[in-house]
Amino acid sequence: MSKLVKTVVVVGIPGVGKTTVLNIAVNELLAKGYVVKVINFGDYMLQELIQQGLVRSRDEIRLLPLKIQREVQE
Repeated sequence: MSKLVKTVVVVGIPGVGKTTVLNIAVNELLAKGYVVKVINFGDYMLQELIQQGLVRSRDEIRLLPLKIQREVQE
């Protein structure tokens, strides 16, 4: 039997409830026996920016010039 892989992307401005909605959805899917993997792109951005010495916390990312934010997203 082949595996059906679905990808869901959740986006929104800070504080809108992305994490809350995602946690509810993940718990529902896990309860139904689905295998779920959550990847937070912001975690990858934060790690890269910390390594570059540009930020120390996630909150500092939004204070960076948009040009730098876009470069890290690529």
